[in-house]
Amino acid sequence: MNRKLKIALIIVGIPVVLVSGLICFSPTVYYIASYFASKQYKEVPSQNLENQVYFKFKEPFGINTKDSKSVKFKLAFSYEANQPKLEKELVDRMPQTRSLVNMIIASKLSEEFQNIPSQIDLREQIQATINHILSDGQITGVLISDIKIR
Repeated sequence: MNRKLKIALIIVGIPVVLVSGLICFSPTVYYIASYFASKQYKEVPSQNLENQVYFKFKEPFGINTKDSKSVKFKLAFSYEANQPKLEKELVDRMPQTRSLVNMIIASKLSEEFQNIPSQIDLREQIQATINHILSDGQITGVLISDIKIR
């Protein structure tokens, strides 16, 4: 084969092979990724939700994030019913728990409130931090709602 024909085949052939490979490969990757993503974030019913009580903060949280954006949200803790000592401790430690939540949020970027995996991590971090300071029981969940980012 002459040199010009080889160069033409290379210039045309390589992009055709790459494009056809991407066309065939992309849907496969998409379906595999979506399958694993749906498996990873399916909630496993580990708690009896009928037995949960909620401690709701009356005032919403308004905090500046690490990237200087304002985040406003409502927060509640869930815990198992019939724990009057824990309920009293949550009321007594409200200023301390608000301060801890403020510190956690201030260390985050506003982007971390905009996707589900980051929100799940944030809830788990708040729960672990609050449970670390509690002595009369443990909270079983953190509920974040009405998130507004400015």
